[in-house]
Amino acid sequence: MSYLKHIALKIKYNPTVSILLDVMSKMGVRIQPFYVFVENISQQIPLYHEKVFKEYDICFLGHSDMVEIASIPVRKVNEKELLSRLKKGNICLGAKYHGEIVSFTWCDLNECHYEGYRFTLEEDEAYTFDAYTKMDYRGKELAAHLRYQLYKELTRLERRIVYSISNRFYVPAIRFKQKLNARVVDSGTFFDLFKIWHSNAIVKQDRLKHLRKAARCEVN
Repeated sequence: MSYLKHIALKIKYNPTVSILLDVMSKMGVRIQPFYVFVENISQQIPLYHEKVFKEYDICFLGHSDMVEIASIPVRKVNEKELLSRLKKGNICLGAKYHGEIVSFTWCDLNECHYEGYRFTLEEDEAYTFDAYTKMDYRGKELAAHLRYQLYKELTRLERRIVYSISNRFYVPAIRFKQKLNARVVDSGTFFDLFKIWHSNAIVKQDRLKHLRKAARCEVN
């Protein structure tokens, strides 16, 4: 996908306020409103998915796969950072089609590390982030299928509370969370001024207590 096409899609799927915030970010002033979701990990994989995606290989991606992921155009995460994620214990579940990585999603089992909302995870919690599907494979429910497969893996690891965070104004991500029946359990706004000052990212204990209470009410 060309950069111009990437920009065109960004304009198409994002409201004016989101584009304005993106322009401000490039000028050094970041204002990032976000939602914190808890996802419904108990969902079953739809039966028709097994037929539609039978030719896709769903597997955990390792060190040798990071070069391919890092080479995807318009993505800003380099190989060094991807390898660092694996070293920290993050897991990456991917979908391969005829040997090509076409979709993937990352998961942290130790920390919700979103830059504007950080906290240490408990033993039954997980934080999923950086979900990506190549343009030619979008609109086929592949991202949802991969997420359901991730839920299966996390269930085996006895992780029943799954958090994710999305830009409040990024429409495709919000719609994706709605499709997954995810529920908003908190929200906030992250500020960064010229990389000199930024809002406190560590979630305070009283707020974290309310977050976990809301999350457990949703999954029980």
